[in-house]
Amino acid sequence: MAALRHDEVDEPEEITRVGPSGPCVAVRSTMILASLKALRRRGCLERYLSLIDPGARDPLLALAAPVWVPIALAEAHYAACDALALKTAEMLSIGSDVARIDASGAHVLIGLARAGGADVWSLLDRLPANWRRMYQGGTFRTIKAGPKEAKVQVEGNRLARFSYWRMGLRGIGEGLFGHFCARVYIRDTTDPRTDESASYVISWA
Repeated sequence: MAALRHDEVDEPEEITRVGPSGPCVAVRSTMILASLKALRRRGCLERYLSLIDPGARDPLLALAAPVWVPIALAEAHYAACDALALKTAEMLSIGSDVARIDASGAHVLIGLARAGGADVWSLLDRLPANWRRMYQGGTFRTIKAGPKEAKVQVEGNRLARFSYWRMGLRGIGEGLFGHFCARVYIRDTTDPRTDESASYVISWA
């Protein structure tokens, strides 16, 4: 494929993709551990433990990094997080916290931004490799919609039906992209009629 000229406005074009590789079957434990740490820091852990499915509580609390967590166990975690009914700002803040975990490769990307060796498009080009480190299965794609606008689509992931997961993913994006530009805006454009896909529009200045 010829090098994509991101400074041009043309027809929407898929620029990065992971999959198709079947539905998501596992999540990296570092994602859930970072989420639990953020809940504990905000004083929400006890209430979370009262909401979690009893059969999932001990396995989740016994997690160590890095291991693959079966999707059913991850669903139990995010269902309890959803039941907390946190405000949007809180969920975005937790996502920003998760963006800083080393296992996501974020520290490398942020280092590039601080060194002036990357921009938002560079980050988008690198996301598929990082996504594979966090999720086993499902499809992730980035579509160029303009010089400073991209669409991100996640498919085949049952976690998409949880607001906490979707808002957390948006918070991760804001936490990362904010290092590469002056301002970033991310909108959750997920169709509420779906339960295995999520979509976002990212624009920046």
